[in-house]
Amino acid sequence: MVPFSLLLYIIIVGVVFSGIAVLISRLAKNMGLLKYIPGAILLILTGFFIVKARWFSEGMEGLGYIIFAIIAGGGCIISLMVPAALDLYKKFHK
Repeated sequence: MVPFSLLLYIIIVGVVFSGIAVLISRLAKNMGLLKYIPGAILLILTGFFIVKARWFSEGMEGLGYIIFAIIAGGGCIISLMVPAALDLYKKFHK
């Protein structure tokens, strides 16, 4: 179970932020780019964690920030793919 815990965290973050993107998509139907905001937030957090790990951490603290960056980056990929898939579904099923 231990080797899959990081993957589990990535999936949980991705599902939560994808759920937020789907909820935004359903509430704001005529605003197209609004549903990509949760993925963009995770992308910004990924960059923040990498910068924090590289320049502003001491000792093993940087390793924790790199793990946070991996989790946020994986969640970012998942949460950007779901709205893109929703756009493709709406495009071809109208």
